[in-house]
Amino acid sequence: MAYMRLGDLLIAAGAITDEQLQAALQAQKTSGQRLGDLLIDSGVITQHQLIDALQMQLGVDYIDLTRVSIPVELAKYVPRAIAKKYCVVPVKLVKDELYVAMSDPLDFIAQEELKAASRKQIIPMISTRRATEQAIATLYGNEGTARVIEEMKRQAGGTDGDTAQNKLTILYDIPEINVRIKDEAGTPQDVSLRLNIELTRMEDVQIVEGLMPKIVDAVIAHTIELTPDEISGSNGLYWLREELLYRINLIVSPVVVANLNFKAFGIDK
Repeated sequence: MAYMRLGDLLIAAGAITDEQLQAALQAQKTSGQRLGDLLIDSGVITQHQLIDALQMQLGVDYIDLTRVSIPVELAKYVPRAIAKKYCVVPVKLVKDELYVAMSDPLDFIAQEELKAASRKQIIPMISTRRATEQAIATLYGNEGTARVIEEMKRQAGGTDGDTAQNKLTILYDIPEINVRIKDEAGTPQDVSLRLNIELTRMEDVQIVEGLMPKIVDAVIAHTIELTPDEISGSNGLYWLREELLYRINLIVSPVVVANLNFKAFGIDK
């Protein structure tokens, strides 16, 4: 099927008129909203009309996330930052195909980023934005990322008592990282990070050293997408640590980083 923009697709499906599309596109210039969300919020179409049109034109399956239990291990294929940025959530893995629920299956940039992060073929499915946001909160909340990290540790080194006691702990410093982020009002604030990571084998140090530019880039890429409120307090730092640890482990695999520590953290308001 040839690529179609959402507005053209909705017109072809008979969901909106050209006049309604032009009015929405004009409003989009000032609101900055996604076109689908703007059309729904303005009452031009309903969420289900949008889903029906996308199903009919794209042949993509709809998934009711309120009736699905998502395996927690799927969180390792889609970082929480990507899930939140694009409003997507992984729902199942079949061989090398990762099925992903998304409110906008026409977001091909999101699909490419998902493919790069997961190293799987992405099969998009349509879901409502509200249900997707709730599924993201459930999958990545409390135990999600933490349990994935623990599973990565367990698979890599085992938890046998004697083995664990005999392991080395090597603290490797990451170069100081300074990132400018913005609050909800768009006001820039500078974040300073001094981190170290824990390794358990001397031979891993050289590997990690060679990958350090990628590690630094990953830390910056994730942090710059956050707001000060999202990384404030003990809960914010906990999730920042878990997300960065997950991303670093993806980069250095099969080497396993056992832990990540904040040596210093500051936000200059």
